[in-house]
Amino acid sequence: MNGWGILADYSHNCSITLNRVDDCSRDGIGLRDSSQNNITLNEVTHSNMCGIRLGNSHRCILEQNLVGHIFADGISIEASANCVVSG
Repeated sequence: MNGWGILADYSHNCSITLNRVDDCSRDGIGLRDSSQNNITLNEVTHSNMCGIRLGNSHRCILEQNLVGHIFADGISIEASANCVVSG
């Protein structure tokens, strides 16, 4: 896969659920300038950057995601407030 697996910019109250993202040249799942999103039950593997990256994305919930074989960070939360990561 070229680029991001899933990229959501300026997104609010969305769910990214039950996806398999593999072999990305960028982040597997990326949220930028977003809020109150749920990232749940995803499998992200073999990304050249981060598995899941939040940038300026507030009050997001990351639950029960499988992240593995990532070149950089598995999960990166940058400039984001009140986020929950569990399971």
